[in-house]
Amino acid sequence: MAVYSKLLLSAGGGIVSTTQQAEQVKNTATVLIGLGGTGIDALRTIKTQVYSRLKADNPDAAVPRYQHIRFLGVDTTVESSDDRDEETPYNPTKGPLRKLDNTEIFSIYNPNIRRMLSKPEAMKMRDELAWIRWKDIGMPPILTHSGAGAIRQIGRFQIMNKSAAFMSRVEQEINEAKAGLVNPTVNVHIFTGLSGGTGSGCFLDVCYMVQHIADKLGGATVFGYFFMPEVNLSVMPMPFSRYRDYIFRNAYAAMQELDYCMQLPGNNGAFTQKYQNGQEIRWDRPPVDVCFLLGAEEASETIPYDTYARTMHVTAQYMINCLTYGARGINWLTARAQLQAMRAQMNVNANIMYFSIGASSAVVPFREINTYLASKLFGKFSCICQNVPTQADVEKLAVSALARDVQSVSDIYNSLYYELREGFDDSYAAYADDWKFVRDYGNKEMLTSYTNQTASKLNFAEKNAKSMTTAGNKKSLIGRVDAQMRKLICNINYGPMFAYGLVSAARSHNLLNVIAGLIAENNSRWDQEAAQTSLRQEDYDRAKSDFDNRRKRSLFDTDAKRFGDYEYYLMLLQQHRLAIGCYEKLDQVLNVFRKQLEERTAAYYFKLNHICETLVNTFKENRDTLAREETAQAKDGALIPLMTIAELKKTLDAEIEKINVPGMLDAFMRLFLENEDTWLGEDENKITKMVNTFFVKTAFGDFANRTITSFLRDKYGISNDAQLANKIYNEWMKKLTMKASPLFYFNNTVWSKDQTAGLAFLSFPAASAPIKAAAEMMYATDKMWCNKESALTDRIYVMCSACALPLSAYKKCEVYENSYFSSTQGWGRHYYEGKAAPGMLFNDWRKLSPLTPQKLLTLEDAPYKMRECVSTAQELFDEAKRFGIFDSDNCICEPEEHGIKTQRELIELAKNRIPQISKAADLAAAQELLGQLKNSKIPMVATKYGIQNDGYAKEVKDKIEIQKDHFVSAPAYHIIVKKILDEMKSLGAAKNEAIKLLEDKITRIGAGNRAISDYCDAIFTGVITLEGYMVVYRKSEFGIVTETILSKRGDEFPFSSIPAYQGFLSYQSLLNDDIRATIKKSVDERYNENSPEIRATGTMLKEELADTKVQAWVMRADAFPEKAEIVDFIMKVKQQFNTFCMENGI
Repeated sequence: MAVYSKLLLSAGGGIVSTTQQAEQVKNTATVLIGLGGTGIDALRTIKTQVYSRLKADNPDAAVPRYQHIRFLGVDTTVESSDDRDEETPYNPTKGPLRKLDNTEIFSIYNPNIRRMLSKPEAMKMRDELAWIRWKDIGMPPILTHSGAGAIRQIGRFQIMNKSAAFMSRVEQEINEAKAGLVNPTVNVHIFTGLSGGTGSGCFLDVCYMVQHIADKLGGATVFGYFFMPEVNLSVMPMPFSRYRDYIFRNAYAAMQELDYCMQLPGNNGAFTQKYQNGQEIRWDRPPVDVCFLLGAEEASETIPYDTYARTMHVTAQYMINCLTYGARGINWLTARAQLQAMRAQMNVNANIMYFSIGASSAVVPFREINTYLASKLFGKFSCICQNVPTQADVEKLAVSALARDVQSVSDIYNSLYYELREGFDDSYAAYADDWKFVRDYGNKEMLTSYTNQTASKLNFAEKNAKSMTTAGNKKSLIGRVDAQMRKLICNINYGPMFAYGLVSAARSHNLLNVIAGLIAENNSRWDQEAAQTSLRQEDYDRAKSDFDNRRKRSLFDTDAKRFGDYEYYLMLLQQHRLAIGCYEKLDQVLNVFRKQLEERTAAYYFKLNHICETLVNTFKENRDTLAREETAQAKDGALIPLMTIAELKKTLDAEIEKINVPGMLDAFMRLFLENEDTWLGEDENKITKMVNTFFVKTAFGDFANRTITSFLRDKYGISNDAQLANKIYNEWMKKLTMKASPLFYFNNTVWSKDQTAGLAFLSFPAASAPIKAAAEMMYATDKMWCNKESALTDRIYVMCSACALPLSAYKKCEVYENSYFSSTQGWGRHYYEGKAAPGMLFNDWRKLSPLTPQKLLTLEDAPYKMRECVSTAQELFDEAKRFGIFDSDNCICEPEEHGIKTQRELIELAKNRIPQISKAADLAAAQELLGQLKNSKIPMVATKYGIQNDGYAKEVKDKIEIQKDHFVSAPAYHIIVKKILDEMKSLGAAKNEAIKLLEDKITRIGAGNRAISDYCDAIFTGVITLEGYMVVYRKSEFGIVTETILSKRGDEFPFSSIPAYQGFLSYQSLLNDDIRATIKKSVDERYNENSPEIRATGTMLKEELADTKVQAWVMRADAFPEKAEIVDFIMKVKQQFNTFCMENGI
């Protein structure tokens, strides 16, 4: 059943009066971009409102055009916005929505996606695709030929694969939107869901590409509208519920990335992404200037089914407000100022750069009212559908259109035949000369006389035939039929369908059959006449022969009689030829007429019939739609009718009853008959515009332009403005403000609604005094509701925004979070999974921190991946804090370069000095160096990096917690801090090592002097013997003597050429503390007993330690790197031996 969608309420059309539409916002270029199915549904909802509520650039144009409002749907579909992949989990289009035209679709459809992903070498050659994990993604079973298979990297791949074309298209759309404007405001609005593969996968690239192109063209404000998962889940059929967790995880990954990129200026995550044709775009700012989060108003296990429709309508209402001249939207300067003020009050870190909106409207259903009136009137017109022509009707048309002054169809042929012969008859003028002239001079002149008369008569017939068949001639047969048809078309007792039935070959009774009958009748008469040809010729030939031969046919026959017969039969022959000519002409006339009627029927009456049938179907469907909704309220609560059709039915029906229906049909059909060029091309735009104009200007001109106030007076039966204002306040203002809550359900454990700022206003038609008075009552009750007069004539509009809220405050965020961190690795879920873009410090977005601030997490109960991610960052922060990496202003600090250099030089000095410290005389300098090393401090200087320094921190511990929140959520800073920390640890380890080596050396030298003294005493008292190259310790126990050789000639002892020194080294290394203690005890006993061994040994050692031998040892020390230490030892032994000898008189 054919219908005109532009007049169909269920398709977003209907009868619209331009006087009830508002003006577009002035000098503003607007581009609206929808990504994926959800984004395109948002565009369609907005487009429906634009075409219904806003005046077109030229209100009188057949095709409404909005040059400065551009729609661009980006999806994996091949063509139109109505296409939906068969494998998509849901098709959520609800309500009467306009389609996007094919010119408004940018398809990222890629039929070769599987083949492309299976060619690694080709993928590697494309720098713009360096990020994709094509090996890990593989060929997922849910990957469709055109869609993203719910894999975000596939969705991203599809937009990246057409990035050059997309940027060119965005540039084109912005330029076309700006055309004709002078220094316009340019706004780009981007709409997308977060939970799928296409929109969720490509939204960040789209945002940055749009910003890049906007900057190139002089700048624009970019707005982002992000639909939370519940919006889509609310319309997901049960068979697809298994995808819920997948949707949660996809959505959470997208939310993490959105939040991360919204903080790029403060988290040091900036980098450069490559696109097609060598294009490079710097990601160093938020992806959008203003970011809206749109979800469910309440959290529950069962999401209300109307969530999707409500969210779309709220978004569309907000956009219409932005696109309307004189309307008021959010003042973003005020909003951002409030955002900064809110930061100062935070007791937990949160990125509060988000907004949410709520809206509610009470609308006079002007379009429905106008359509109701038109549909009801057309219902009265619809009686024309029941008028079916009979044979008598066909004959009546034939008689009235084709015959003259006859009453019966049987007389039509004769009437037409006589019409063709108008201006002549069968009579011929006799030949002027007598028979003698013909006898003497021949029959040529006589023949010419008769043939000329026949030719003259046939010329008359030709002229008449032409008149009867000339299409533009109103007196022609087709012209007379048209005249009769027009009368029937405009007559409500007949109408266009009846008229078409009279001439349609599909009907058993039709005018073509009558024409066929006339042709048959003519052919019959023609055949009969033609059958006389030979007879007429024979008669003529015989009479001529008799005359020429002067043949006597009877006794009284004469030349005169024979000539009379000759002329008579010549006349009969010419009359016969005239009749044949007339039948032939009439045949031509009837066949031309039949062809004209067939063509006229196909090109005119059929089209008119089809158009009228389509209009009848359209308005019948409208009546059915209105009947179903007469008592229904808007289900989504965002768009509430101020009055229903049922409430206005009495008034509307009364308006219908005033109409002279036959006269109105006559006017309606005359509109068509007088404007053939408008509808003959069957252009729906032109036809519906003409029909729309007829109803709002001709049929219901006064009623269609009524105001919202007049309808409210009708609804309530109140004419007093003050009483009406009270009624509006009590029944509408209170209700609307309650229903305008932002589409964001708060998790109060993270962030309560009270912590956000709110901006709200109440908009109403400027011309309605009662509504303005009711709005002022609302403002007096609650100052939040600022009043704003609007150019929108059909509604009371309430908008409420929540400003400065974090993503983590969304009630369902914790559900997504647990699902995400509890899942196994989902390859392709994030934009970057370890493959970096140029200048990218943090390149694995799988390691993004939870959206919930770490301060609010209970890690003991958290999934392992979340616990590991957060605890690692917390530990890094705590350690960095201990190392002084964060200053009081939250700047990240690093060791001063000069201080690092100075400390490294001091460490190097200590390492070089340690081998040179060999004697007690060196200890003072060594102790001084040790003190310098221990006391050396490297100043910390602030880097260019800094963690956000905000929040309400009454106590230091609170400030540290907020600082930690910021740090944990900024993984790029983890890399920077870890690098600084590693450097400081490395430097600290080198310093500690140098300190330990220096302390050991100092200790060893101190301990070494005592050890030398003990060793010398053992040698001098004979406990250890030094004889030539042998140094031996002998111990006697229970009569058994054991020897420990401390030095002897051979490779076993490296310093055996200097036995005293080698013996000392062995004394320290081979003998343990107990043995050395035993040796010392024996030495002390000998000294205490003044043992004779002392003197004997001393005398023996005089030779072993003679100056010449000692000098030889010193010379041998030149061969060893330890020369200084050896020489120092020898000198100490020699010095102590001299002292020993003096003390013992040796």
